[in-house]
Amino acid sequence: MEDTDIPESSASSAGGGGSILNRIIAISALLTSMVSIFLGVQNAGSMNDLVEASSWPHPTVRSSNFSDGVQKIRVDVVNQGVGPALLHDFVVYYEGEPVGNAGQLITSCCIGDRGPFESTEDFQSFVVNLGTYSPSGRVIRPGEVVPVFNLTRVEENAELWDQVNLIRFGPMTFKGCFCSVFNECWESDLVSLDKTPVESCAISEEAWRG
Repeated sequence: MEDTDIPESSASSAGGGGSILNRIIAISALLTSMVSIFLGVQNAGSMNDLVEASSWPHPTVRSSNFSDGVQKIRVDVVNQGVGPALLHDFVVYYEGEPVGNAGQLITSCCIGDRGPFESTEDFQSFVVNLGTYSPSGRVIRPGEVVPVFNLTRVEENAELWDQVNLIRFGPMTFKGCFCSVFNECWESDLVSLDKTPVESCAISEEAWRG
Protein backbone atom coordinates (compact mmCIF):
# COMPACT_ATOMS: atom_id res chain seq x y z
CA MET A 1 0.00 0.00 0.00
CA GLU A 2 1.44 3.33 -0.98
CA ASP A 3 1.70 6.28 1.42
CA THR A 4 -0.16 9.34 0.36
CA ASP A 5 1.74 12.54 0.98
CA ILE A 6 -0.22 15.64 1.91
CA PRO A 7 0.85 18.50 -0.24
CA GLU A 8 3.00 20.90 1.72
CA SER A 9 1.00 23.88 0.63
CA SER A 10 -2.26 22.34 1.87
CA ALA A 11 -0.88 21.57 5.34
CA SER A 12 0.50 25.07 5.69
CA SER A 13 -2.78 26.55 4.61
CA ALA A 14 -4.79 24.52 7.10
CA GLY A 15 -2.46 25.44 9.99
CA GLY A 16 -2.53 29.15 9.13
CA GLY A 17 -6.33 29.22 9.03
CA GLY A 18 -6.58 27.71 12.50
CA SER A 19 -4.03 30.13 13.87
CA ILE A 20 -5.92 33.16 12.51
CA LEU A 21 -9.21 31.88 13.94
CA ASN A 22 -7.64 31.34 17.34
CA ARG A 23 -6.23 34.85 17.30
CA ILE A 24 -9.62 36.33 16.41
CA ILE A 25 -11.24 34.42 19.29
CA ALA A 26 -8.54 35.53 21.72
CA ILE A 27 -8.78 39.17 20.65
CA SER A 28 -12.58 39.06 20.90
CA ALA A 29 -12.35 37.62 24.42
CA LEU A 30 -9.83 40.28 25.41
CA LEU A 31 -12.01 43.08 24.04
CA THR A 32 -15.05 41.65 25.84
CA SER A 33 -13.11 41.56 29.11
CA MET A 34 -11.90 45.12 28.66
CA VAL A 35 -15.40 46.37 27.92
CA SER A 36 -16.72 44.52 30.99
CA ILE A 37 -14.02 46.08 33.20
CA PHE A 38 -14.72 49.54 31.77
CA LEU A 39 -18.46 49.20 32.36
CA GLY A 40 -17.81 47.90 35.88
CA VAL A 41 -15.62 50.89 36.71
CA GLN A 42 -18.16 53.30 35.22
CA ASN A 43 -20.95 51.65 37.19
CA ALA A 44 -18.96 51.79 40.42
CA GLY A 45 -18.22 55.48 39.83
CA SER A 46 -21.89 56.19 39.17
CA MET A 47 -22.87 54.34 42.34
CA ASN A 48 -20.34 56.34 44.37
CA ASP A 49 -21.65 59.58 42.89
CA LEU A 50 -25.21 58.50 43.73
CA VAL A 51 -24.29 57.63 47.33
CA GLU A 52 -22.42 60.92 47.79
CA ALA A 53 -25.30 62.88 46.25
CA SER A 54 -27.73 61.21 48.65
CA SER A 55 -25.48 62.28 51.56
CA TRP A 56 -25.01 65.93 50.49
CA PRO A 57 -25.19 68.38 53.43
CA HIS A 58 -26.23 72.04 53.16
CA PRO A 59 -26.24 74.00 56.43
CA THR A 60 -27.68 77.48 56.09
CA VAL A 61 -28.56 80.37 58.42
CA ARG A 62 -32.23 81.11 58.91
CA SER A 63 -33.47 84.26 60.63
CA SER A 64 -36.89 85.48 61.73
CA ASN A 65 -38.37 88.12 64.06
CA PHE A 66 -41.65 86.47 65.04
CA SER A 67 -41.86 83.11 66.75
CA ASP A 68 -44.15 81.29 69.19
CA GLY A 69 -46.73 84.06 68.86
CA VAL A 70 -44.41 86.83 70.11
CA GLN A 71 -41.86 89.23 68.68
CA LYS A 72 -38.76 87.08 68.98
CA ILE A 73 -35.61 87.44 66.90
CA ARG A 74 -34.24 84.03 66.06
CA VAL A 75 -31.03 83.17 64.24
CA ASP A 76 -30.62 79.44 63.61
CA VAL A 77 -28.58 77.07 61.50
CA VAL A 78 -30.67 74.50 59.64
CA ASN A 79 -29.38 71.64 57.50
CA GLN A 80 -31.35 71.83 54.26
CA GLY A 81 -29.32 69.04 52.63
CA VAL A 82 -30.10 65.34 52.42
CA GLY A 83 -27.14 64.12 54.49
CA PRO A 84 -25.68 64.94 57.93
CA ALA A 85 -23.57 68.11 58.15
CA LEU A 86 -20.48 68.02 60.36
CA LEU A 87 -20.36 71.73 61.17
CA HIS A 88 -16.84 72.20 62.52
CA ASP A 89 -16.59 75.99 62.44
CA PHE A 90 -19.27 78.70 62.63
CA VAL A 91 -18.25 82.37 62.61
CA VAL A 92 -20.46 85.47 62.98
CA TYR A 93 -19.29 88.85 61.64
CA TYR A 94 -20.57 92.32 62.33
CA GLU A 95 -19.56 94.77 59.60
CA GLY A 96 -16.80 92.40 58.53
CA GLU A 97 -15.30 91.87 62.01
CA PRO A 98 -15.71 88.55 63.83
CA VAL A 99 -17.75 88.58 67.05
CA GLY A 100 -17.30 85.60 69.33
CA ASN A 101 -20.46 85.84 71.41
CA ALA A 102 -23.71 87.73 71.95
CA GLY A 103 -22.06 90.22 74.29
CA GLN A 104 -19.52 91.24 71.64
CA LEU A 105 -22.23 91.46 68.99
CA ILE A 106 -24.51 93.68 71.05
CA THR A 107 -21.60 95.81 72.25
CA SER A 108 -20.52 96.31 68.63
CA CYS A 109 -23.92 97.09 67.19
CA CYS A 110 -26.44 98.25 69.64
CA ILE A 111 -25.48 99.83 72.98
CA GLY A 112 -25.19 103.38 71.67
CA ASP A 113 -23.72 105.73 74.28
CA ARG A 114 -24.36 103.39 77.16
CA GLY A 115 -20.70 102.40 77.65
CA PRO A 116 -19.15 99.01 78.46
CA PHE A 117 -20.89 96.44 80.63
CA GLU A 118 -19.41 96.10 84.09
CA SER A 119 -20.59 92.54 84.79
CA THR A 120 -22.60 89.64 83.43
CA GLU A 121 -25.55 90.76 85.53
CA ASP A 122 -25.25 94.26 84.08
CA PHE A 123 -25.34 92.83 80.56
CA GLN A 124 -28.30 90.56 81.30
CA SER A 125 -30.34 93.36 82.87
CA PHE A 126 -29.76 95.49 79.75
CA VAL A 127 -30.49 92.79 77.20
CA VAL A 128 -33.27 90.76 78.89
CA ASN A 129 -34.58 87.47 77.47
CA LEU A 130 -31.48 86.55 75.45
CA GLY A 131 -30.68 82.95 74.60
CA THR A 132 -27.35 82.15 72.95
CA TYR A 133 -25.74 78.91 71.77
CA SER A 134 -22.77 77.59 69.78
CA PRO A 135 -23.36 75.36 66.73
CA SER A 136 -19.63 74.74 66.11
CA GLY A 137 -18.51 71.14 66.48
CA ARG A 138 -22.00 69.78 65.90
CA VAL A 139 -23.36 67.01 63.70
CA ILE A 140 -26.59 68.39 62.25
CA ARG A 141 -29.10 65.93 60.86
CA PRO A 142 -31.06 66.73 57.67
CA GLY A 143 -33.83 69.14 58.64
CA GLU A 144 -32.43 69.71 62.14
CA VAL A 145 -32.42 73.29 63.48
CA VAL A 146 -29.57 74.44 65.76
CA PRO A 147 -30.03 77.83 67.49
CA VAL A 148 -27.40 80.59 67.40
CA PHE A 149 -29.23 83.19 69.46
CA ASN A 150 -32.72 84.50 70.15
CA LEU A 151 -34.06 87.66 71.74
CA THR A 152 -37.65 88.17 72.86
CA ARG A 153 -39.02 91.72 72.73
CA VAL A 154 -40.29 93.14 76.00
CA GLU A 155 -40.76 96.70 77.22
CA GLU A 156 -37.36 96.77 78.95
CA ASN A 157 -35.38 95.91 75.80
CA ALA A 158 -37.63 97.31 73.06
CA GLU A 159 -35.05 99.80 71.75
CA LEU A 160 -32.27 97.21 71.76
CA TRP A 161 -34.55 94.65 70.08
CA ASP A 162 -35.34 97.08 67.26
CA GLN A 163 -31.62 97.68 66.67
CA VAL A 164 -30.79 93.96 66.61
CA ASN A 165 -33.68 93.40 64.24
CA LEU A 166 -32.15 95.87 61.78
CA ILE A 167 -28.74 94.14 61.65
CA ARG A 168 -29.98 90.60 60.99
CA PHE A 169 -29.15 91.06 57.31
CA GLY A 170 -26.35 93.14 55.82
CA PRO A 171 -24.16 94.18 58.76
CA MET A 172 -24.31 90.65 60.23
CA THR A 173 -22.78 87.92 58.04
CA PHE A 174 -21.58 84.37 58.57
CA LYS A 175 -19.03 81.78 57.56
CA GLY A 176 -19.10 78.05 58.10
CA CYS A 177 -16.77 75.14 57.45
CA PHE A 178 -18.51 71.78 57.27
CA CYS A 179 -17.97 68.23 56.00
CA SER A 180 -20.05 65.31 54.79
CA VAL A 181 -19.88 61.80 56.24
CA PHE A 182 -17.48 61.01 53.37
CA ASN A 183 -15.08 63.69 54.68
CA GLU A 184 -15.70 66.04 51.77
CA CYS A 185 -15.42 69.54 53.21
CA TRP A 186 -16.52 73.01 52.14
CA GLU A 187 -16.54 76.64 53.27
CA SER A 188 -19.68 78.71 52.76
CA ASP A 189 -21.33 82.00 53.71
CA LEU A 190 -24.24 79.83 54.95
CA VAL A 191 -26.71 82.00 53.06
CA SER A 192 -26.21 81.35 49.34
CA LEU A 193 -25.85 78.04 47.50
CA ASP A 194 -22.20 78.78 46.76
CA LYS A 195 -19.54 76.79 48.61
CA THR A 196 -15.79 76.29 48.18
CA PRO A 197 -14.17 72.85 48.56
CA VAL A 198 -11.43 72.68 51.22
CA GLU A 199 -9.20 69.86 52.41
CA SER A 200 -10.46 69.86 56.01
CA CYS A 201 -12.22 71.90 58.70
CA ALA A 202 -11.39 72.82 62.29
CA ILE A 203 -12.86 75.12 64.94
CA SER A 204 -11.15 78.50 64.57
CA GLU A 205 -10.29 81.08 67.21
CA GLU A 206 -12.95 83.30 65.65
CA ALA A 207 -15.75 80.75 66.15
CA TRP A 208 -19.00 81.94 67.71
CA ARG A 209 -19.10 80.49 71.22
CA GLY A 210 -22.52 81.67 72.33
